[in-house]
Amino acid sequence: MDLVDLHAHTDRSDGSLAPSALARLAADAGLRLLAVTDHDTTAGFLEAHAAGLGLGLEVVCGTEITARFPGRAMHLLAYGFERRERGFTEMLAEIVAGRETRNPKILRLLAELGRPVTMDEVRAEAAGDVIGRPHIARALVRKGYVPDTKAAFTQLLRDGGPAFVAAESVEPDEVVRTVRDAGGVTVLAHPRQLRVESPEALAEVVEALVRDGLGGIEVDHPTQPPEERKVLRALAERLRIVASGGSDFHGDGKPHVRIGVGDGTIAVPYGTWEALLARCGAR
Repeated sequence: MDLVDLHAHTDRSDGSLAPSALARLAADAGLRLLAVTDHDTTAGFLEAHAAGLGLGLEVVCGTEITARFPGRAMHLLAYGFERRERGFTEMLAEIVAGRETRNPKILRLLAELGRPVTMDEVRAEAAGDVIGRPHIARALVRKGYVPDTKAAFTQLLRDGGPAFVAAESVEPDEVVRTVRDAGGVTVLAHPRQLRVESPEALAEVVEALVRDGLGGIEVDHPTQPPEERKVLRALAERLRIVASGGSDFHGDGKPHVRIGVGDGTIAVPYGTWEALLARCGAR
């Protein structure tokens, strides 16, 4: 079976590997296709694509877009879009600008908690222009405030934590429509992380997005246990959207997650990519 990974990050957002190194890792893992899905940017795609050409690996352009959701963020994976389309690039620029507003607020809270970190120290942890909580977490580790990035989130940066600041972003329906207008398709990423109160409540959220044009839901993800994947797969079938999946590979930030297979339970066939591609607005 030809396998793909539709959810992976480079150091252009919060991954640890350069795009070309990620492509080599995916090829070495025997994958047929890799989607580069950095947060709110496509900056790593061209380097990864060029590397993939010499490795027999198909590399496609994606991004994981941050949208508003009560008490936390919703993430929507996008594929198949025209990355230079004006409305699409303007939306990403708006989201990145929201990060730039949010980050200093987080740093002010950390200073009040006796863990001061400067913006320059945070920028030093990032290889690209998209800077967020993972880079702040790395800066906290480097300064010795916490032993690792997991502790940084658990103790300080988690949603609802003492240094949490809600993301300033766009509405999910705007993301779905903008990606569709750019010729692409959206997939709701790791729905478990929305922490809605019941499967029925999650179904309502997904149904509303489907009405706006959502094309899929990430069923196979390392954070989602088998019983939840079964429920999500049934939901995808009922709503006639694609049951997608991916490793959500980050590298050093999530050392237990491996490219292509995640926690060892991920195996996404090439047909899943074909099903998503068939839903792209410009095709």
